[in-house]
Amino acid sequence: MNTSNTPIEKYKQFISEQKNDMTVISDNARVRLRAKIEELEEFATQISAQEGKVMEGCVSVIEPGNKYQSLPINNDLLEIYRAMKIWILVNVAPMHDGGNFILSVQSEVTSVISSVENSSQAFLSTMFDYHMDRSLLTEKLRKFPQFTDVVTSLQRFDRKMYIDMLVSVRSIRDDAAQVLDVIQKNENHIIE
Repeated sequence: MNTSNTPIEKYKQFISEQKNDMTVISDNARVRLRAKIEELEEFATQISAQEGKVMEGCVSVIEPGNKYQSLPINNDLLEIYRAMKIWILVNVAPMHDGGNFILSVQSEVTSVISSVENSSQAFLSTMFDYHMDRSLLTEKLRKFPQFTDVVTSLQRFDRKMYIDMLVSVRSIRDDAAQVLDVIQKNENHIIE
């Protein structure tokens, strides 16, 4: 009797093939995650370079209609955060009795990415609110040019926004570094 044709041997061979397929999928996921990590490293470098340009982004310095340099980088970072979070969630390890260390690492990394993603989205809404509030102040200035209080409040509002933008750009930089650090330290546990 040939043992390679028994149902048990066929099942063992099937399981072995499935494990090999899963290893290939896991390796592909690692390669894609590594690519996202490298992309995040590149954006962290770009954010550090953008910090000096925030002064140019102050509305009282530039002409109306110019865009801030930090917005495209922030949008790209949001895309990277979302892609990384989805990759981690898709590759969540199955729950076993006890020993759920890998699952807790994946959940912790996902929560860090989610909090950073939320703060980046808050920066985008802050910019929208700023433009709306500034347009109201400029409208009042146009209606009542004789009131110096409106001019003063507009200047103070721009200065406040400059400081907020500086803090936000530094926060975006720090958040990108935090996500990069957490993912690099736990890369082996993220995709299991």
